[in-house]
Formats: sequence, C-alpha cells, structure tokens
Amino acid sequence: MNRTVWLVFLWGVAFAGSAFGQDLGTVILQKNSYAYLEGPEAGNRFLVKKGQVLAVVASDTFQGDLWLRVKDPSQTTRITGEGWTPMLPQEIQEKGDQPVMVFEAPVEDRKKLSAARWMPAAHLRPQAETRSSEVYPLITWQKVSYRTRVPSEGWIRGNTGIYRPAMAPAHLEKTQKEMNSAGIPKTDQIRLLSGVVQPGDDPQRVRWALGEPTGMENDASSSLRAVWTYPGVMLEFENNLLKTIRR
Repeated sequence: MNRTVWLVFLWGVAFAGSAFGQDLGTVILQKNSYAYLEGPEAGNRFLVKKGQVLAVVASDTFQGDLWLRVKDPSQTTRITGEGWTPMLPQEIQEKGDQPVMVFEAPVEDRKKLSAARWMPAAHLRPQAETRSSEVYPLITWQKVSYRTRVPSEGWIRGNTGIYRPAMAPAHLEKTQKEMNSAGIPKTDQIRLLSGVVQPGDDPQRVRWALGEPTGMENDASSSLRAVWTYPGVMLEFENNLLKTIRR
C-alpha cells in the first residue's frame, strides 16, 4: 500500500473507534440547570437553559441517579497543548477548518487509535520534531501544537430533561420547531419528544416521536390500512390514524 492508503486506514480506524460523530443521544432540557465540568456535582459549573437541545456524549450513575455528560456548542472552552498527527505540514494546511486527528504520542498500537482528539487543522502548528512510524509503512508522525476552542462539556442530572438515546439533536430540534408551529399542546409535545406514541396519533405525530420508519407496507386489501416498522415495534394504521401498537 502507498502512503495515502495507510493514511486513510489510520483515519478510518481512529474515526470509527472514537467518540467523534458518535454521540450517545440527545437531551432536551425541561428546566434551567448547571453542568459540572469534572463529574457529577464536581468541579466548576456552567448554566444550561430550558429548551436547549444538547448532544449526550456519556452517561453514568451517581448516588443512584442517572447523570448525562452533555456538549453545549453555545459555550466553549479554550484548550492548548501539543500532540502528534500522521499528516504532513502541507496536508494539514490543505485541510483548512476540517478536523484532523491528534494524539498525545505517536501511536503504533491499532487499539489505541481510538484515543484521537479531533480538532480543526487551521488551529494546528507543525513543530520541528518528527518520527517515522515503526508499524505503519510510509507514515511519519508530525509533532504539532494547538490552541483552539471546543464546545464545553459538563454533567447534568438525567431528570433535567428528556433523554433520547441514539436520537440526533438535529431531528429533535426540527421536531420541536414543527410542533410549536403546528400549535401542538405542551403535554403532547413532551409525550412525543419522549418517543411515546398512542392510538389516535396521525403519521406526522408518529414521525415526530420516532423518526422515519425502517419499513412501510400498505395493506393490499385496503388503501386505508398501513403498517410501519421500527426496531422492536410494529405500528398499524387505519384511516390514517394509529390503531395498534405491537411489540
């Protein structure tokens, strides 16, 4: 393999194994609260506000309560330091604001590639020191310094908001705006944002609650009947309203 192929390999393994782009889910805050920087009720804190839709990057249990580590892009934290990247100075420059993987030290063990920190290439400054990889042919580790700002992360209580595992923030933000525009009652909004559907819901409400189905099938005997499939649940519609929920 040539150098480009090895670089793509490293990038792919690091991306797949890291938390970059792999949030646990989303929380919609139902009240103002504080997010703690170092752990549940530990360290400095910052305010998060009712109505915010935040990505969840980790979860834990503390004194019997669920805590969520959230990422708030409206607040940032400055980080500075040094690290190593398998990219050459020219490649870093060409990346502009695109994310580049940076490690604390040159990585020769594939299992440790998931420890990459991703940051904008424009915020990296190549240093004079380089090291040839002992494992990956044609790869040279380039030392870099960085100074950048990243979204602030902190721990909030799980009951601060509605937590939707595996649901993207963009979907819930869009859903919340559409329901507000449609004048959906607040109690129904909370139910649907929580992912709960019930007989009598129309297809739009089901989409707000669960997203797009993985499968859709119309009853051959009647154009007024349809079946939607989601992981672990099957929904039967009649006359364009949800009639039966089968799990």
